Amino acid sequence: HSGNELSAAVWKDLWPIERRRQREFFCFGMDILLKLDLPATRRFFDAFFDLEPRYWHGFLSSRLFLP
Repeated sequence: HSGNELSAAVWKDLWPIERRRQREFFCFGMDILLKLDLPATRRFFDAFFDLEPRYWHGFLSSRLFLP
């Protein structure tokens, strides 16, 4: 095995596809948040914390799984 193949195999075993997708989603969200101005950021977080607590608790604790 080449070094690249070995590192890819190790990465795949350490980070299951669900966790890799979750990380990509978090990175996408952060990219969006960084583009917002202050009023838009405040509106976003007001709306986020207006959700039922189980949603934002789950999201912030990385335990939110929806069907």
